[in-house]
Amino acid sequence: MIYLKRYKIFEDTVNIEEVCEQYGIKNYTVNNDNTVDVDGNVYFRDDNIKLLPVNFNIVNGYFKCYNCNLTSLKGAPKSIGNTFNCDKNKLTSLQYSPEVLESGDYDCNSNMIKSLKYITTPIPGDLNVEYNHLTSLEFCPTVQGTVYCSNNEINTFRDFYFYKDDIIFKNNPICDIYDLFKDIKLIDRIRDYNFEVNGKISLSLLNQFLIDWGHEYDGNLREYFNRKKYNWKLESDVPEWRYSEDVKEKYRFYRPRY
Repeated sequence: MIYLKRYKIFEDTVNIEEVCEQYGIKNYTVNNDNTVDVDGNVYFRDDNIKLLPVNFNIVNGYFKCYNCNLTSLKGAPKSIGNTFNCDKNKLTSLQYSPEVLESGDYDCNSNMIKSLKYITTPIPGDLNVEYNHLTSLEFCPTVQGTVYCSNNEINTFRDFYFYKDDIIFKNNPICDIYDLFKDIKLIDRIRDYNFEVNGKISLSLLNQFLIDWGHEYDGNLREYFNRKKYNWKLESDVPEWRYSEDVKEKYRFYRPRY
Protein backbone atom coordinates (compact mmCIF):
# COMPACT_ATOMS: atom_id res chain seq x y z
CA MET A 1 0.00 0.00 0.00
CA ILE A 2 1.31 3.44 -0.92
CA TYR A 3 1.33 5.85 2.01
CA LEU A 4 -0.38 9.10 1.08
CA LYS A 5 0.57 12.16 3.07
CA ARG A 6 -2.34 14.29 4.15
CA TYR A 7 -2.43 18.00 4.84
CA LYS A 8 -4.91 19.55 7.27
CA ILE A 9 -6.25 22.88 5.97
CA PHE A 10 -8.73 24.49 8.33
CA GLU A 11 -11.10 21.64 9.24
CA ASP A 12 -10.66 19.56 6.11
CA THR A 13 -8.05 16.86 5.56
CA VAL A 14 -6.68 17.13 2.05
CA ASN A 15 -4.87 14.38 0.19
CA ILE A 16 -1.90 16.16 -1.37
CA GLU A 17 -1.33 13.52 -4.01
CA GLU A 18 -4.95 13.69 -5.12
CA VAL A 19 -4.79 17.48 -5.38
CA CYS A 20 -1.63 17.29 -7.50
CA GLU A 21 -3.21 14.72 -9.77
CA GLN A 22 -6.42 16.75 -10.09
CA TYR A 23 -4.54 19.86 -11.23
CA GLY A 24 -1.92 18.14 -13.35
CA ILE A 25 0.95 18.99 -11.00
CA LYS A 26 3.91 16.76 -11.79
CA ASN A 27 7.47 16.38 -10.57
CA TYR A 28 6.55 17.40 -7.05
CA THR A 29 8.00 16.59 -3.64
CA VAL A 30 6.08 16.62 -0.35
CA ASN A 31 8.36 17.99 2.36
CA ASN A 32 8.43 16.93 6.01
CA ASP A 33 6.33 19.97 6.95
CA ASN A 34 3.77 18.97 4.29
CA THR A 35 4.68 21.85 2.01
CA VAL A 36 5.08 21.01 -1.67
CA ASP A 37 8.01 21.71 -3.99
CA VAL A 38 7.35 21.53 -7.73
CA ASP A 39 9.96 21.20 -10.46
CA GLY A 40 7.71 22.70 -13.12
CA ASN A 41 4.52 24.76 -13.40
CA VAL A 42 1.39 25.02 -11.25
CA TYR A 43 -1.90 26.12 -12.77
CA PHE A 44 -5.16 26.45 -10.85
CA ARG A 45 -8.27 27.59 -12.68
CA ASP A 46 -11.27 26.61 -10.62
CA ASP A 47 -13.93 29.04 -9.44
CA ASN A 48 -14.76 26.95 -6.38
CA ILE A 49 -11.46 26.55 -4.48
CA LYS A 50 -11.51 29.95 -2.67
CA LEU A 51 -8.34 28.90 -0.81
CA LEU A 52 -5.28 27.13 -2.18
CA PRO A 53 -5.73 23.46 -1.25
CA VAL A 54 -2.11 22.84 -0.22
CA ASN A 55 0.87 24.85 1.01
CA PHE A 56 3.55 25.34 -1.64
CA ASN A 57 7.19 26.03 -0.89
CA ILE A 58 9.26 26.25 -4.09
CA VAL A 59 7.85 26.19 -7.64
CA ASN A 60 10.55 26.37 -10.29
CA GLY A 61 8.17 27.27 -13.12
CA TYR A 62 5.20 29.64 -13.17
CA PHE A 63 2.40 29.72 -10.61
CA LYS A 64 -1.03 30.72 -11.88
CA CYS A 65 -4.16 30.78 -9.74
CA TYR A 66 -6.40 33.25 -11.52
CA ASN A 67 -10.18 33.28 -11.70
CA CYS A 68 -10.45 30.96 -8.69
CA ASN A 69 -12.56 33.04 -6.27
CA LEU A 70 -9.56 33.17 -3.91
CA THR A 71 -9.92 35.37 -0.82
CA SER A 72 -6.35 34.83 0.43
CA LEU A 73 -2.93 33.93 -0.96
CA LYS A 74 -2.22 31.66 1.99
CA GLY A 75 -0.44 28.60 0.64
CA ALA A 76 1.22 30.43 -2.26
CA PRO A 77 4.87 29.44 -2.89
CA LYS A 78 7.67 31.17 -1.05
CA SER A 79 9.73 31.12 -4.22
CA ILE A 80 8.66 31.05 -7.89
CA GLY A 81 10.91 30.58 -10.90
CA ASN A 82 8.89 32.39 -13.54
CA THR A 83 5.70 34.53 -13.30
CA PHE A 84 3.06 34.78 -10.59
CA ASN A 85 -0.54 35.29 -11.69
CA CYS A 86 -3.45 35.67 -9.25
CA ASP A 87 -5.75 38.00 -11.18
CA LYS A 88 -9.56 37.89 -11.25
CA ASN A 89 -10.02 36.71 -7.67
CA LYS A 90 -11.51 38.28 -4.54
CA LEU A 91 -8.28 39.25 -2.83
CA THR A 92 -8.32 42.26 -0.52
CA SER A 93 -4.68 41.88 0.55
CA LEU A 94 -1.40 40.62 -0.91
CA GLN A 95 -0.37 38.97 2.34
CA TYR A 96 1.34 35.61 1.71
CA SER A 97 2.71 36.79 -1.64
CA PRO A 98 5.81 34.90 -2.78
CA GLU A 99 8.98 36.13 -1.13
CA VAL A 100 11.03 35.55 -4.28
CA LEU A 101 10.16 35.85 -7.97
CA GLU A 102 13.22 34.89 -10.00
CA SER A 103 11.92 35.99 -13.41
CA GLY A 104 8.74 36.97 -15.20
CA ASP A 105 5.78 39.14 -14.27
CA TYR A 106 3.56 39.66 -11.24
CA ASP A 107 -0.13 39.99 -12.11
CA CYS A 108 -2.86 40.64 -9.52
CA ASN A 109 -5.26 42.71 -11.58
CA SER A 110 -9.04 42.61 -11.11
CA ASN A 111 -9.18 42.01 -7.36
CA MET A 112 -10.22 44.22 -4.43
CA ILE A 113 -6.73 45.11 -3.22
CA LYS A 114 -6.39 48.40 -1.34
CA SER A 115 -2.65 48.38 -0.64
CA LEU A 116 0.54 46.96 -2.14
CA LYS A 117 1.82 46.01 1.29
CA TYR A 118 3.27 42.47 1.38
CA ILE A 119 3.86 42.38 -2.39
CA THR A 120 6.85 40.46 -3.74
CA THR A 121 9.98 42.54 -4.27
CA PRO A 122 11.72 43.01 -6.59
CA ILE A 123 9.65 42.29 -9.70
CA PRO A 124 11.94 41.20 -12.57
CA GLY A 125 9.28 41.77 -15.25
CA ASP A 126 6.03 43.76 -15.43
CA LEU A 127 3.70 44.52 -12.53
CA ASN A 128 -0.03 44.55 -13.28
CA VAL A 129 -2.28 45.89 -10.48
CA GLU A 130 -5.06 47.27 -12.68
CA TYR A 131 -8.73 47.17 -11.64
CA ASN A 132 -8.22 47.19 -7.88
CA HIS A 133 -8.93 49.76 -5.13
CA LEU A 134 -5.46 51.26 -4.68
CA THR A 135 -5.34 54.88 -3.54
CA SER A 136 -1.55 55.21 -3.92
CA LEU A 137 1.56 53.34 -5.02
CA GLU A 138 2.88 53.09 -1.48
CA PHE A 139 4.84 49.85 -0.97
CA CYS A 140 5.30 49.48 -4.73
CA PRO A 141 8.42 47.34 -5.23
CA THR A 142 11.32 47.78 -7.59
CA VAL A 143 9.95 46.83 -11.02
CA GLN A 144 12.23 46.07 -13.97
CA GLY A 145 9.43 46.28 -16.52
CA THR A 146 6.28 48.40 -16.72
CA VAL A 147 3.88 49.22 -13.88
CA TYR A 148 0.25 48.90 -15.01
CA CYS A 149 -2.01 50.56 -12.42
CA SER A 150 -4.91 51.91 -14.49
CA ASN A 151 -8.49 51.81 -13.20
CA ASN A 152 -7.76 52.23 -9.51
CA GLU A 153 -8.49 55.05 -7.05
CA ILE A 154 -5.02 56.59 -6.97
CA ASN A 155 -5.23 60.24 -5.93
CA THR A 156 -1.57 61.13 -5.37
CA PHE A 157 1.67 61.27 -7.35
CA ARG A 158 3.59 60.15 -4.27
CA ASP A 159 5.77 57.13 -5.13
CA PHE A 160 5.38 57.71 -8.87
CA TYR A 161 8.85 59.17 -9.21
CA PHE A 162 10.75 55.94 -9.68
CA TYR A 163 8.77 54.81 -12.73
CA LYS A 164 8.36 57.83 -15.00
CA ASP A 165 8.05 56.47 -18.56
CA ASP A 166 7.38 52.93 -17.36
CA ILE A 167 3.99 53.46 -15.77
CA ILE A 168 0.47 53.29 -17.20
CA PHE A 169 -2.05 54.94 -14.86
CA LYS A 170 -5.08 56.05 -16.89
CA ASN A 171 -8.55 56.13 -15.32
CA ASN A 172 -7.37 57.16 -11.86
CA PRO A 173 -8.37 60.38 -10.03
CA ILE A 174 -4.75 61.58 -10.33
CA CYS A 175 -5.29 61.84 -14.09
CA ASP A 176 -7.45 64.92 -13.40
CA ILE A 177 -4.20 66.68 -12.49
CA TYR A 178 -2.02 64.98 -15.08
CA ASP A 179 -4.33 66.07 -17.90
CA LEU A 180 -3.40 69.68 -17.13
CA PHE A 181 0.20 69.18 -18.28
CA LYS A 182 0.45 65.69 -19.87
CA ASP A 183 4.20 65.35 -19.54
CA ILE A 184 5.40 62.25 -17.69
CA LYS A 185 8.80 63.86 -17.15
CA LEU A 186 7.27 66.63 -15.04
CA ILE A 187 6.01 64.17 -12.42
CA ASP A 188 9.53 64.18 -11.01
CA ARG A 189 9.19 67.95 -10.35
CA ILE A 190 5.87 67.82 -8.51
CA ARG A 191 7.35 67.04 -5.11
CA ASP A 192 9.20 70.40 -5.17
CA TYR A 193 5.83 72.17 -5.30
CA ASN A 194 3.92 69.80 -3.00
CA PHE A 195 0.54 70.94 -4.33
CA GLU A 196 -1.31 67.67 -3.70
CA VAL A 197 -1.47 65.71 -0.47
CA ASN A 198 -3.94 62.91 0.30
CA GLY A 199 -6.67 64.07 -2.04
CA LYS A 200 -6.19 67.77 -1.26
CA ILE A 201 -5.01 70.27 -3.83
CA SER A 202 -3.53 73.69 -3.22
CA LEU A 203 -4.79 75.58 -6.26
CA SER A 204 -2.23 78.35 -5.82
CA LEU A 205 0.71 75.94 -5.80
CA LEU A 206 -0.70 73.92 -8.68
CA ASN A 207 -1.17 77.11 -10.65
CA GLN A 208 2.42 78.12 -9.94
CA PHE A 209 3.65 74.71 -11.10
CA LEU A 210 1.70 74.99 -14.37
CA ILE A 211 2.98 78.52 -15.02
CA ASP A 212 6.60 77.64 -14.26
CA TRP A 213 6.58 74.71 -16.68
CA GLY A 214 4.73 76.36 -19.56
CA HIS A 215 1.30 74.75 -19.04
CA GLU A 216 -0.69 77.68 -17.65
CA TYR A 217 -4.37 76.75 -17.46
CA ASP A 218 -6.63 79.05 -19.46
CA GLY A 219 -9.61 78.97 -17.15
CA ASN A 220 -10.66 78.57 -13.52
CA LEU A 221 -8.92 75.64 -11.80
CA ARG A 222 -11.59 75.36 -9.11
CA GLU A 223 -14.31 75.01 -11.72
CA TYR A 224 -12.17 72.50 -13.59
CA PHE A 225 -11.91 70.19 -10.58
CA ASN A 226 -15.53 70.70 -9.53
CA ARG A 227 -16.56 69.18 -12.85
CA LYS A 228 -14.58 66.01 -12.14
CA LYS A 229 -16.07 62.81 -10.75
CA TYR A 230 -13.59 62.56 -7.88
CA ASN A 231 -14.34 64.78 -4.90
CA TRP A 232 -11.10 66.74 -4.63
CA LYS A 233 -10.60 68.91 -1.55
CA LEU A 234 -9.62 72.26 -2.98
CA GLU A 235 -7.79 75.02 -1.16
CA SER A 236 -6.80 78.39 -2.55
CA ASP A 237 -3.86 78.22 -0.20
CA VAL A 238 -2.94 75.69 2.47
CA PRO A 239 -0.78 77.19 5.27
CA GLU A 240 1.09 73.98 6.07
CA TRP A 241 2.18 73.63 2.46
CA ARG A 242 5.05 75.80 1.38
CA TYR A 243 6.22 76.72 -2.08
CA SER A 244 9.97 77.02 -1.82
CA GLU A 245 11.14 80.47 -2.83
CA ASP A 246 14.12 79.03 -4.68
CA VAL A 247 12.09 76.67 -6.90
CA LYS A 248 11.97 79.11 -9.79
CA GLU A 249 15.68 79.82 -9.52
CA LYS A 250 16.48 76.13 -9.13
CA TYR A 251 14.80 75.25 -12.41
CA ARG A 252 15.39 78.53 -14.27
CA PHE A 253 17.85 76.90 -16.69
CA TYR A 254 15.72 73.76 -17.16
CA ARG A 255 12.42 75.38 -17.85
CA PRO A 256 11.30 74.71 -21.41
CA ARG A 257 11.17 77.68 -23.77
CA TYR A 258 7.92 78.31 -25.65
